[in-house]
Amino acid sequence: MEIVELSFTFLSVVISFLGSCWVLYYTIASPTYLRASCLLSSLANLGLCSMNLLRVMNPTILQNYFWVGYEAISALYATIIWSCLLFTGRKFYRDASWKDPLCKASILSLMVLNIIHWVTAGLLLSSSDGQPTLLVLILQAIFWIMCGICCFLYTFIPILTVHFNHVGLKARFVDEEIEIKRDGYKSDGYKSDNAESFDTSTTAEFPKYSINSQNASVGTWYMISVGILTVLYVAFYITTFIISSSAPIHPITNAVDFMLRNGYVIIYGVPPSRKLLEYMLSNVLRMGSTVSIRMSDMNTESA
Repeated sequence: MEIVELSFTFLSVVISFLGSCWVLYYTIASPTYLRASCLLSSLANLGLCSMNLLRVMNPTILQNYFWVGYEAISALYATIIWSCLLFTGRKFYRDASWKDPLCKASILSLMVLNIIHWVTAGLLLSSSDGQPTLLVLILQAIFWIMCGICCFLYTFIPILTVHFNHVGLKARFVDEEIEIKRDGYKSDGYKSDNAESFDTSTTAEFPKYSINSQNASVGTWYMISVGILTVLYVAFYITTFIISSSAPIHPITNAVDFMLRNGYVIIYGVPPSRKLLEYMLSNVLRMGSTVSIRMSDMNTESA
């Protein structure tokens, strides 16, 4: 069993290290606040993976420090990941407002999640138990899922609404770089030759949304990748709590958790490729092969 634990924990360290290097490369090559935040989260996750490996190698040390670090870094991680998703979603609204019900629900659940993490970290520092209780872990999972679902719906409802109502982003073609600026944040950062642009101001059916071919393709990529990873994460949580009461604190479970976390960091810290976006346009959004997207020098804040 110890060999299996060592294998999983070591694998999580390797994956986290490679992910951090990947995000670091893009952060240096094209720095944005989002990538810097993802890099910070990735490095913190790498430290947590290393501590998880060390506690397998020497179970008598680091237990209490590991769980205090786990709670603090989990709070930081959740804040960065779900905030990134919210800021991405704001680009799809013509007049983005923090007062949107889904946006407020996301922020509220994130605040509650942070409170639980930080209170637990404080209690662990003054406790001899050395690890959070099962009830605390269940509460954290519930609010993490709530926050994730609300952020996901707020962000991708515009994409889903336009796509499933077959608007198709077919209003007009433009031969210029399209830049959408929303509340001071940079545009998608992709140039398009003959890029299709859908201006929702001319469509009475969707006056709320600001969708064009570029942010639609980027948004679709995020919707699919984040959606798949979130489903995996929810399934992982449910399975973990069903197996046994000790499963959530087992090193192998923690190693799998950290590898899934690294997936979110890579999704946000590494921009999607030109070919991937073209595939989204032609095969997912069904816009045909007339659209050609190429990366600009500065990528998006939210890609």
